[in-house]
Amino acid sequence: MIAAYEIAKRVLGNKYALGGLLCLAMLSGIWIYGETRWRAGYAAYETELAEGAAEAERARVQDETRLKGLSDHDLCAGYLRSRGLPVEACQQLRGLPGERP
Repeated sequence: MIAAYEIAKRVLGNKYALGGLLCLAMLSGIWIYGETRWRAGYAAYETELAEGAAEAERARVQDETRLKGLSDHDLCAGYLRSRGLPVEACQQLRGLPGERP
């Protein structure tokens, strides 16, 4: 420790040189550590956003697949039921019993 102080004192010509070098080293270490932690946190944030978007897309595809399988009457009735309205308005979409589109 004393040798480092003597070297710093001779190189910089100041008795506070070692303290300055130590402060500079500590600040550099803190900055590097903070930068590394920030980048890791941002990468985790981006990963979370990407996973959320992928999950939303999967849910949308499942909903779309389910809705494609519904008849016009079932789609209308589901919409009106979810809003607490009577379903009788959808009866005209039912079609004739033997009729297939």
